[in-house]
Amino acid sequence: FFYRVAADTRRTVACVCENMEVVDAITRPKKSDNSERERKITPVGVLKGHKSTVWSVAWNPKGTIVATTSSDRSIRLWAQSSQQNWICIQVLDGVHTRTVRSVCWSPCGNFLASAGFDGMAAIWSRDAGEWECIATLEGHENEVKCIAWSQSGGLIATCSRDKSVWIWEAEGEDDYACLSVLQGHKQDVKFVVWHPREMVLFSCSYDNSIKLWAEDETDDDWSCIQSLHQHTSTVWYCAFDPNSKGNRMVSCSDDCTIIVWEAGEKPQGALISSYVPKTLTTVGKRTLYSVDWSIQGNIIVASRDNSLRVYGSCPTIKMEIEDDEKKDGKHPSLPLIAEYPNAHKQDLNAVRFNPKDPTLVCTGSDDFTAKLWRLGVECKESKR
Repeated sequence: FFYRVAADTRRTVACVCENMEVVDAITRPKKSDNSERERKITPVGVLKGHKSTVWSVAWNPKGTIVATTSSDRSIRLWAQSSQQNWICIQVLDGVHTRTVRSVCWSPCGNFLASAGFDGMAAIWSRDAGEWECIATLEGHENEVKCIAWSQSGGLIATCSRDKSVWIWEAEGEDDYACLSVLQGHKQDVKFVVWHPREMVLFSCSYDNSIKLWAEDETDDDWSCIQSLHQHTSTVWYCAFDPNSKGNRMVSCSDDCTIIVWEAGEKPQGALISSYVPKTLTTVGKRTLYSVDWSIQGNIIVASRDNSLRVYGSCPTIKMEIEDDEKKDGKHPSLPLIAEYPNAHKQDLNAVRFNPKDPTLVCTGSDDFTAKLWRLGVECKESKR
């Protein structure tokens, strides 16, 4: 295989500040049969500035800055001003030549990584208050759909329309080398995320599967250690329960369901336990593009039907499959505790809880905007 890692000429990115259009710009649906559920989600503001679809949103580890990416080939960074309004503090552009599909923060918060439809990933560093591109990662044959930093910050994963997943290793602040190319998916790979405790990578694909990858200690190469096939259509996203040490995760799909997976018994000699489905919940009638899990136990889902929905799933809720459900091959579903129809004018592509304030949420949409929301719900014990 071919790959190239290019240290970029240090490009200074102009700082742009733009006032954010505040909450008055968001209007609730005039009529709804779900008004009680809607009151649990309060609009905070609109982040305007992108000139095309907003594909992804990502909070920095401190929860003080949110990054958004767009088909306009840029990344925008947003933070609260002294007047408590959210404003654009910087625009990162001039590197990607096509859609910026994904962005993520390093665990330390000092670096950004972005992935684009130009087949390239970029590493950004802050210097003297301004962000600049310090390296590019090249090698994928097609669009790069997602990028993710490992929990240690030493590895980066990228995935692509070319059906492959690449593992990159940091050899210096601006030097990255391809450690392994993972082949196993039969279709476009949409999303990658690292296990929060172990050096295990999860990938979601157009082939309806989630695959788990880990390094083989015998030959230092990476291989697939488990495949999850419960979904019946494209798997777009998955997120871990932050209270479970990686033992529980949720995935969302084009099949209009979210599945909660739980680590079962650990096979002898295995790095991690095998994941099995515990709950399967149908969410609306359109594709589910993004899902996230808060420290309060809430699961939030972004849908192609333009709606936000929140489901309750506390760590203290024991989700067991009853004997009759086991026989029928069915799984219990999660309770819907809040929803906001028409949260955006077009498809919701991304949703993320603030890591420090689980009541604050950011979404991104085809309508060229990102939005901030306040959740007034807490997970309660299930009466199941």
